[in-house]
Amino acid sequence: MIGIVAKIAVAAGTLAVTGAAVVASKIKAAKDKALLESDMLGSVLVCGQTGVGKSSLINYIAGIDGLAKTASGHSCTIGVREYPCDNEGIIFYECEGYYVGDGKLKEFQNRIKVFLKHHPETESVWYCVNAGSERYTDADKENIKKILRQHREVSIIITKADRATMDSFEKVIYEINQDFPELKVYACSNQKIPPEICRESKSELLKLLKK
Repeated sequence: MIGIVAKIAVAAGTLAVTGAAVVASKIKAAKDKALLESDMLGSVLVCGQTGVGKSSLINYIAGIDGLAKTASGHSCTIGVREYPCDNEGIIFYECEGYYVGDGKLKEFQNRIKVFLKHHPETESVWYCVNAGSERYTDADKENIKKILRQHREVSIIITKADRATMDSFEKVIYEINQDFPELKVYACSNQKIPPEICRESKSELLKLLKK
C-alpha cells in the first residue's frame, strides 16, 4: 500500500491546475492504475445496519484484530472507511450504518450510491444481516434492491450466526431467499457456531473476491 500511495502522490504532483473535476479525475485514474500494478486483488464494500457486525466481519476475514474499530450496538464508522488488508490482497470499505427508524435510511442509501458511482472497480458488495436478532427488515430488502441496480456482484452475509437459534437462523435465510433467490447467502461468525448451523469458512468468503 505504501507503493500505491507513493505512485498516487507522484501522479498528483504532476497535475496542472485545470479545474477541480479534471484534477480529481486524473488522481482517481492514477490510483486505479497503481492498484492494477500492485498485488491487490480488489475491493469489497461492506454495508448493513448499525451493530450488525460489519467491523467484526472485516477483522475476521483480514485476520487482524482491531483493523476496523468495533463497539457492540454502536456505530464506530463515519461515512465510508477504507481498510487495506495487504496479507489477503484486498481493500475493505466499510459503510456507516443506520438504525431502523432513525431517519437516516435515505442518507445510508445515497452514501452507497455515491460510493459505487465513484468506485466502479469495486469487486463485490457484502450486505450484512444479523441472524442473532432476526434483523432482516423491509429496509434491508429495499437497500439490497437499490444496490443491485448499480452492482451485480452482491452477496448476503449472515453475521453473528453463533448467537442464532436454529429457528431464527432458518427464518432469516428463508426470508432472504424468498426476496432474492438469485443471491448467494453466507453465514459467518468469529465465534464457534453450533454444528447444526453451517458456517462458510474464511477461505470461502475470500473466494468471492479471488474467483
